[in-house]
Amino acid sequence: MRRRHQTSNSLTTTRPKFENNAFASLLWLGIVVLSIWMLSGCASQTPLSKTNLEYQLDTRIPIQAQSRCWIVGDSTYIISKIKLADLGAEVADNSLRDRFRLSWALYASYDESEPLAQDSVYGYQVYRYDDGDFGLKVSLPKTLQASTQVWVLNLQEKSNSLQYQHDLLVDLQSYEAAYHLALKRPQDPLPLPNNHFSTTDTLELLGPPNTQLYIKYLADPFPAALPAMAISGSAKGPGITSLGPVSQTQRITFSNAGLYQYVSDTSNKRTPGLSFVVRPPLFPKVAKTQDLINPLIYITTRDEKKRLAESDAPKLTLDQFWINIGSNPDNARRIIREYYQQVEGANQLFTNYKEGWKTDKGIIYIVFGKPDKVYKSDLIETWVYTSASAQQQYKFDFTRKPTIFTPDNWELNRFSEYADFWYSTVDSWRRGILRN
Repeated sequence: MRRRHQTSNSLTTTRPKFENNAFASLLWLGIVVLSIWMLSGCASQTPLSKTNLEYQLDTRIPIQAQSRCWIVGDSTYIISKIKLADLGAEVADNSLRDRFRLSWALYASYDESEPLAQDSVYGYQVYRYDDGDFGLKVSLPKTLQASTQVWVLNLQEKSNSLQYQHDLLVDLQSYEAAYHLALKRPQDPLPLPNNHFSTTDTLELLGPPNTQLYIKYLADPFPAALPAMAISGSAKGPGITSLGPVSQTQRITFSNAGLYQYVSDTSNKRTPGLSFVVRPPLFPKVAKTQDLINPLIYITTRDEKKRLAESDAPKLTLDQFWINIGSNPDNARRIIREYYQQVEGANQLFTNYKEGWKTDKGIIYIVFGKPDKVYKSDLIETWVYTSASAQQQYKFDFTRKPTIFTPDNWELNRFSEYADFWYSTVDSWRRGILRN
């Protein structure tokens, strides 16, 4: 877990460029030290848009959180699922509140420093999922519900000053219909905020009473993202392939992998619904040969892609590809481990209506690794990568572009200027030179 990060200047959407800033780096280091001291010694609040949230993309820290909005009748809740890596299902139910000070705040936007509402998380709002993860159910004040707001969960360890912030953009204007729907496992006390499930999961559908619900299904419709310098646009997927009615509270096991969507209105094809991806049981890990081959699209040549796709012995062809890159089996294993850790991280962090490795954020995360800085706003998320010498940095901007499948769709602002950075990084992968 990381300390809540310091104040910084807002980053605007600009064309990418390298910056030579040795002097600025020294100045920045002084600001960092001063800011950390100020954060530890006073209660002043920094807007989330000026807070470095890179730790949220670090899958190695011992705390991970997922949240979603859920509307029941005239009440609006935030449901959160919190995983603590060093706690098992056998620990006491109150261990989360024993270890952390839990609070939440609701903001009009990422740029606001003063919350519209805030409160502690109380014992009656804490639940326990069957898998041992903790669940929160927090009610939003009715008088403050607007079209778009930012909900922030704060977890501060009692034993030290480390703090974790988890944010959720709530879009009531565009996605209220989807927020009325939820999925839960029969043994769990709360719905699941997950956006991906396993082909072995048994789930119950929750929705408004006396409302007919329908399910849409797409087998494997969406291609992988295009490279950062492919300015022709993002890859598109096909339309809906099937539709049928379903019963509420019906227990369903999704035996077929793909994209599913529940909707309550079929008259308007643009009405959003509850969308989620179903994958084999090991997901977000990848283990099957084809699942190992597919994410290599980002670092392979055209001929290599063709050989892997057409091979009569794909496992042997895949092994030979990695040995050729690593020069020897030991080095190949090191590169394999690093690359597929990036793929798994992308799946864990960015899966929405398609697997995380296929998304725009996923492609950047896999090729370049976890960014050094992450800044968020209502419409733009900026990732910054800094060289080891801190004399060069590169920025990627993602624009929020909601779809009927998810409000959390982010498209990379692609520029031809990314080409040199892209090819040099891919070349490093292919020569077995790892960034971290």
